Amino acid sequence: MGDTPFIKFYPSDFLAGASGLSPSERGVYITLLCLIYEKDGAITRDDARLSRQCGAPKAAFVRILTALITEGKITEADGMLSNRRAEKALSDRQIRVENARNAAHQKWGAEGGKSEGKQSGNYAGAMPAHSGGICGDDAIPELEPELDIKEEAKASLSSGDDAKAETERAVAMFNDTAGAQGWPQVRVLSKQRLSALNGRLREVGGLDGWQDALARAAASDHLNGKNDRGWTCNFDFLTRQSSFAKLMEGNYDNRQPTPRRSKGDERFEAAMRAAERFDREKELRLAGGTDYNTSEPLLHPGHSRRAIGGGDG
Repeated sequence: MGDTPFIKFYPSDFLAGASGLSPSERGVYITLLCLIYEKDGAITRDDARLSRQCGAPKAAFVRILTALITEGKITEADGMLSNRRAEKALSDRQIRVENARNAAHQKWGAEGGKSEGKQSGNYAGAMPAHSGGICGDDAIPELEPELDIKEEAKASLSSGDDAKAETERAVAMFNDTAGAQGWPQVRVLSKQRLSALNGRLREVGGLDGWQDALARAAASDHLNGKNDRGWTCNFDFLTRQSSFAKLMEGNYDNRQPTPRRSKGDERFEAAMRAAERFDREKELRLAGGTDYNTSEPLLHPGHSRRAIGGGDG
């Protein structure tokens, strides 16, 4: 077990990264990540042992592990398994622990010098016998890594840190989509851009809604160059309130073009309607006892409409 009992875990990042994995692949993936973090580094590839730890038959485990390596979720080198993001997180954590330990040495060393001066003379005898000399290296307490990480975890739960992590993830999601679609990627996140992005994230309820918006934009022909200017979507357009509202309302969704009707079709339909009226008027006259060969002409397709039954009989 590693020195640190827990790690930072961002559910939205994991769900996004594992979105294309099957349930069994997700189970093996998260188990391997836990083993890597628990060991504070890469783990030995022992298919028999790891398959038991993942609760999968060995053959199924090997197949799933191969797929995870192919997808870049797990890396393998010299018989060791690891994960790029885990390696960076572990490295950053070690740096923070070392910095905290050095800061503790400096703090306690400085305070020890001051205390030694105050405890000179008659007060020196009041020091407990087991103190062992406050200026000695052995007397300098070390800050426990667990305490350092716990304090950091508390700070990371603040709303400011959460909001920053969310916006960073949202920008990364946009850049991933932009790279796939050929849009310009974000290089500078100004205050105006950050404010606009936060506004859109609030409107859609966070990263899940933002992912839906990106998928809708990626599927739009109009936003991907199929327009009269060859223009493509960009970050400023997508985070603008008016254009974002149109996107979510479906204004940029693809639609089947409505076929144009020719004049010949219109004339044919008009002739068919006139023929139907002619048949109805004929049936009305026959039903009323009027001879079909009456002197009053019937309406005929192509002729103007005349009143029926306007006489005395």
